[in-house]
Amino acid sequence: MIHLAIATPHSSPPCGDACPSPAEQHPLGYWLSGGLIILLAAASAAGLFIPGLYHDTPNWIAQTRGTDLVTLVVAIPALAASLILAARGSPRAQITWLGVLGYIFYMYVVYTFDVAFNWLFLA
Repeated sequence: MIHLAIATPHSSPPCGDACPSPAEQHPLGYWLSGGLIILLAAASAAGLFIPGLYHDTPNWIAQTRGTDLVTLVVAIPALAASLILAARGSPRAQITWLGVLGYIFYMYVVYTFDVAFNWLFLA
């Protein structure tokens, strides 16, 4: 016989207060995202503060530097905040975390195919 547990907004989880947090259930994703924050900060800071890093047209250099700035000011704090809140069990934070990871994936796919090769590709 199959028993299905249906959660309602007012029901408590089946394990009560002893439920492990999402970070305890799936720690690899949280650890990888924490490492990603460090790598993003290093790559974006290098793109902003190392002159001559990008060897592209002036228009494309301006766009990549703008993307680096948005990554430092918006994406990294959003990833860190959503990571912390998702680890505490917030479903909204988990969706935000996934959205920020999607932005980062899209951004670096564009970088892979459109930015001229430089020494950061080897890092």
